[in-house]
Amino acid sequence: MALQIFMVTALDHPLSTDKRANLRPDHLRWIEKEADAFLMAGPLRETADGPVIGSHLMMRAKDEAALHTILATDPYTQGDLFASVTISHFQPVMGAWLTT
Repeated sequence: MALQIFMVTALDHPLSTDKRANLRPDHLRWIEKEADAFLMAGPLRETADGPVIGSHLMMRAKDEAALHTILATDPYTQGDLFASVTISHFQPVMGAWLTT
């Protein structure tokens, strides 16, 4: 069975800049540990130079249950950084990333 692709958008609780900064080193180690699951990851900002307000991840997993298992081990998740997390199935069909 091919791995499914998921888009994960996680929005921080308000006023969580310090919490995010404190959890970030462990979060980056977690990404390295789970590197095979990641296609892309990065912070969300309201403006190019504004504060981080969340995270956006493109991940692959066997199914949504497996994805939830991976996400549950994220220090950001365990540290209650996120006010909301949205998971959507994603099927890429065109774009520059697909031609390389």
